[in-house]
Amino acid sequence: MSSATLIAALTPLVRRQRRLEKQIAPLEDLQAKEEACRKAIDALLLEAGFASGDSVRVGGYDVKHNERRGRTSVNADKLRGSGVPELDIQLATETGQPAKFATVKPAKGATVRAA
Repeated sequence: MSSATLIAALTPLVRRQRRLEKQIAPLEDLQAKEEACRKAIDALLLEAGFASGDSVRVGGYDVKHNERRGRTSVNADKLRGSGVPELDIQLATETGQPAKFATVKPAKGATVRAA
């Protein structure tokens, strides 16, 4: 594919992406507020002693505390830097931060009013 053909194919997509990004930008503040609200919900669930998978029904919504292990990956630089043989990956395994979060979903059969 020539550069001119590539540019011609990319131009409408780039314009579209920029228009879409401009439309989304005002929602970023709302997204941050919604995330903070979910964190506050989850903090209350943890304070009440909820374990992963425990839920409570609130106003027609099932509110559930979730936990997920952090992501695990191999850091090749760590392997080489500590002199560990290439086949021994245990010392080079890294686990990311575990995730704890709440989900709020309509309960089965519940009628949900618009906010």
